[in-house]
Amino acid sequence: MKTWGAYILIAIVCLSLLGTIVLMIVKGTLCYSVNVVELCSFLATIALAIVVVFLTKSLEKREIARDMIAKDLLELCSTYESNVHILEKLEKGELNLDAARSEINMTFHRGDIITDMISKELQESFPNFNHNICNIAMPYWKWLTGNDLQKSDFQINASFQKEHETTLRKTITDIRIVIHQLIKQS
Repeated sequence: MKTWGAYILIAIVCLSLLGTIVLMIVKGTLCYSVNVVELCSFLATIALAIVVVFLTKSLEKREIARDMIAKDLLELCSTYESNVHILEKLEKGELNLDAARSEINMTFHRGDIITDMISKELQESFPNFNHNICNIAMPYWKWLTGNDLQKSDFQINASFQKEHETTLRKTITDIRIVIHQLIKQS
């Protein structure tokens, strides 16, 4: 709707200029000794001013979209980081194993929803951005939900914590790399 308004405004300006020129020709007040170079320079200046305004607005829209997507990607990072707190609660005995599993599954569900939203935003704002964001957390999800956490006698030990931290940080790094690639492209 906003672009139609801009087109209508340009049409009104062009039609009024054309109408003024026609009236000047009819009344005979138009000076026919016009310097063609100055006229072309004047018209080029007007055209450049219009192009700069539209180009600036287009770039601002792209930057706003990029910033929103980057914010959503950072939210995705913090969503996956919440698994650390869930595992800490499990280790302290504040959560039982079934509740921890349920919360971890809910964390990945939230992550999937955010990922779907980001994918749609990328398709809309950056259709040529070539990255499949949906598969970034897959190794982390498979490792955490398919690991020892499924055993009934599961206990958090140093090895599990180290492996969890490594896998989580790799996932977060991959998400942040997407942000960097998005910044480079735009």
